[in-house]
Amino acid sequence: MRLVADRREKSQLAGDFLRECSSLIAVLYALEAALLGKFDWWIFLIVLIGAGACLWWGMILEGRDDL
Repeated sequence: MRLVADRREKSQLAGDFLRECSSLIAVLYALEAALLGKFDWWIFLIVLIGAGACLWWGMILEGRDDL
């Protein structure tokens, strides 16, 4: 009897991690910068581009069957 209903590949787990990480990076950077009073739009734009790259890479990895 299998206890795990749907076993996922390593690439799918890595992709899921990157997708979740991208949203945390974008939200937590903005929150920390706003609370410390050091918010800069250029740095925020760079962080959003990095978070978008993590999101894009995560979606690609999640679609693969193996790593």
